[in-house]
Amino acid sequence: MSLDPEARAAMERRRRTLREASQGLEEIRRAASSDEALCESLDKIVGGKAIEVLLLGANELTMEAVVVDRELVQRGSS
Repeated sequence: MSLDPEARAAMERRRRTLREASQGLEEIRRAASSDEALCESLDKIVGGKAIEVLLLGANELTMEAVVVDRELVQRGSS
């Protein structure tokens, strides 16, 4: 079933937002990896697992963007 233009635009915005959020978390992870004070501060917030939380969060957002992307492709070819 094909998407109407508004639904397609909304899904494309969601995909873009998910990818941007993933990239943002990855940038924070890189910063925390190279800045011990930042890492310690973030660890206090998330129970000592800042790098793991940021990495997992970025991965989940990327995977969700892939799901949206596949849905757009599938719906575009219907």
